[in-house]
Amino acid sequence: MNRIKLVPRKGLEKERRFQLAVQLSRLINTIQANKRQYLRIPEDDDPTTLRDQIELILYHGAIVFEAIMTVARYAADLCTLAAWSSNSDLVKRVQMEGNEKNSFTQKYLKPIRNKVVFHYDIEAVEAVLSGFQLSKDASFGEAKIKRDRDIAFVLADEIVLHFAISVIKERTTDNDRWDYFQETLLRVSDDLVKLLLLLTVELAYDFTKIEENIE
Repeated sequence: MNRIKLVPRKGLEKERRFQLAVQLSRLINTIQANKRQYLRIPEDDDPTTLRDQIELILYHGAIVFEAIMTVARYAADLCTLAAWSSNSDLVKRVQMEGNEKNSFTQKYLKPIRNKVVFHYDIEAVEAVLSGFQLSKDASFGEAKIKRDRDIAFVLADEIVLHFAISVIKERTTDNDRWDYFQETLLRVSDDLVKLLLLLTVELAYDFTKIEENIE
């Protein structure tokens, strides 16, 4: 195993570069952990599978939104780094997601962050329900067997999924919208993590050292 060893010094915890490195590395950890869980979801007809897929990808979208806005918030610090100036195309793509009102992040991830993920008050539920048509054939919940405690409450997922993808104009069917949402989100996420890694490595350079082949 290899590791990046911390080389502490007096007052390091108060240094801006160290604080930024910790913050960006937290974002990387959260994004990558969530993405790994999402990609591990099996392809089967278990009612909990779609539940897990929907919940993880919506949470991923909210995390990506938060991370992109964090990059924008600290751009004045980050733009002084060589990793920022030497990866201008990557920086532009990430900044565009945060700054342009018609970007994927602003159009589709911001409402998910602000009205669905992290929000469980009744007013948020009412807002999400306002554009949803309830069907006589709808299931409220599903489970593989009668005594299964791992119930997938499919109606709740259908409602939040409708809220997330019904506004997507780039595709015409719900299946295509759902595929577009997942594929575009993962592409934006990959760009973001690539930039965060480059910035974090440079920020951490003067208070870390590489140790290889650790037993």
